[in-house]
Amino acid sequence: RTKALYIGGKVYDYGAEAALIQIKKFVDVSDQLNSAALKQNPVQQKQYKTAILNHGNTIALDFTKKAVQLYNTLLGTFYDGKNYSDEWTDFANNRLVELHVRKPKVYVNIYTNSEWEINNSEIRDYIGSKNINSLWDNVKINSDSLIFKSAEIIEIPGGMDVFLSTELEVEMKPELVTIEYAYNKPVQILVNDILIEGESTLENDMIDINGVSTSYYSISFTPDIQTGTNFIVFKIEKDPSLQNSTQFASSLTLQYDKEKLELFKTTEKRYLFSDYTWYSKREGEETSKPETNTNIEMADSLTSQDSLNSQQDSLAYTQDDNVAETDTSSEWKLVSEANFKFFKSQMYGMESSEAFGIWYPEIDSNNVETVYFKKEINIDNEIFSAFAKFIAQNSASIWINDELVVDSQNLVVDDKLKKVMSHEISITQLKPGKNVILTKVIGGREYKGFIFSMEYIVKK
Repeated sequence: RTKALYIGGKVYDYGAEAALIQIKKFVDVSDQLNSAALKQNPVQQKQYKTAILNHGNTIALDFTKKAVQLYNTLLGTFYDGKNYSDEWTDFANNRLVELHVRKPKVYVNIYTNSEWEINNSEIRDYIGSKNINSLWDNVKINSDSLIFKSAEIIEIPGGMDVFLSTELEVEMKPELVTIEYAYNKPVQILVNDILIEGESTLENDMIDINGVSTSYYSISFTPDIQTGTNFIVFKIEKDPSLQNSTQFASSLTLQYDKEKLELFKTTEKRYLFSDYTWYSKREGEETSKPETNTNIEMADSLTSQDSLNSQQDSLAYTQDDNVAETDTSSEWKLVSEANFKFFKSQMYGMESSEAFGIWYPEIDSNNVETVYFKKEINIDNEIFSAFAKFIAQNSASIWINDELVVDSQNLVVDDKLKKVMSHEISITQLKPGKNVILTKVIGGREYKGFIFSMEYIVKK
């Protein structure tokens, strides 16, 4: 069925190409368009030719639209989220990439080799068993032959259940994983102790392994693969009819969106949280840029706080961007803990944020209803994007590098969920070098506070 849909799309693709070629040929050889009379009127001749070429482009575009429709039908029916792929889905996807309808993909391949491990003991916790060295041995490679381009052939002992294992290190979670393997019957495959659902597809072709025609299976799945170390296990059940050793080989293909992967490899994500390194100033005091000690370098706090009404005893810092802190001799004062009316668990969208709730530090802060907060950060490279969340009791205005980005945003409470809604903003005002975040918060007479988190992507 995938082949039929693909060929249908190719027919329309061919129609588009034929239309363009034939119209162009007509324009080049037509007696009418190239007559002596028209050559005496080159402007009119060019207008005629342009009109006919444009009409040919319209005909070709209609064919191409139909081809795209069939390719998308193929992928939407059998490929997208369906854990299935074959050469026809690949052809259709590649054609849509050529037409700029879909984004290009890149693939990372992992093959069976001598570093894979084998275990003949019945196990249930595969990840835990990896810590027991006595359970696992390196596989035995059967010959120097390679299949699936670079997969080495593993010898499988007969008369017993066998487990093959490899560790898979990934920096970015793939969109799709396809596993191909050559063996005389389907096998079970587990990823991080989770059995892959669905049956492997028996391919039409056979693969020659050391002179033996061997069945060839494939299965695609949306992976339960996380960044870091992953464990892939093949469970090969014993075949009572076979006492001698058999042969096995496999190829794992990880699919990525090319643009996303390139962005991931060339950028890094950083964070800025409201914490006790921010400075504050009361309403009525000068709110211009504070003096800075440029030699002081501190990073954004990553310490979380379960309740905004609990006292924070310690701070933890990570070295991301240099933070130019204010001179404490100025009117700006280091912030202290906020006195929100609600707990962090009630802050929708920020329940698990590592940001602190902050407020003006002086003991009479209950009488302070309007406070300015300031934070300066130095960003050492190009910024691609930035996104922030915040909650203020009762309203907030925010300036970034002297540009107003939030204007008197009031507190929003969901009475049904009993949650305070966080506000979300996209930030385009950041630049390489020093950046200043200034916030004005109008609090209540009794309860007040500000909490802020920003994630931003910079070039590595």
